Amino acid sequence: MRLWDQVPILTSVLTSHPRRQSPRLERMSENTTNNNAAPVILALNVVGDQLGAGLGRAHTMAIATVEAGEITAWEEYEVNWDVLHDTGPEGTHHGRIVRFLREHNVMALATGHMGAPMINTTLKLGVLPLLGASGPAREIAIAGAAAFLKHQSEDGEE
Repeated sequence: MRLWDQVPILTSVLTSHPRRQSPRLERMSENTTNNNAAPVILALNVVGDQLGAGLGRAHTMAIATVEAGEITAWEEYEVNWDVLHDTGPEGTHHGRIVRFLREHNVMALATGHMGAPMINTTLKLGVLPLLGASGPAREIAIAGAAAFLKHQSEDGEE
């Protein structure tokens, strides 16, 4: 089995109404209200207040810290990967992304899409890719933290 076959998919986490949470998102958020839960640091590609479609051509990345189901920190960085995607020698672009993830101690990465080679790279880094999401980035950060914690607890049970 390929590593990326094990990637959690956040598709349908949010309803089509950007101001309302879906019942699934509410349940996921409730699961992170344990005050003993460690903070989760997520990276999200953002376009305005929405999650961006593809990681490799992201213009802006957000780093969110989620604790007990709430965002406690949110910083945005203009990374310009949309412009830099096809510049430099082979491997340069993935190197930029890896450096960004390492510099910010990212634990999970939420995006609409990511290619298989980048999924493989993030898994090797120990960063959990969360794919297939769309909608309000801050809501996805909370849902992504819940998915990360669930994934961690499932890994611990094996």
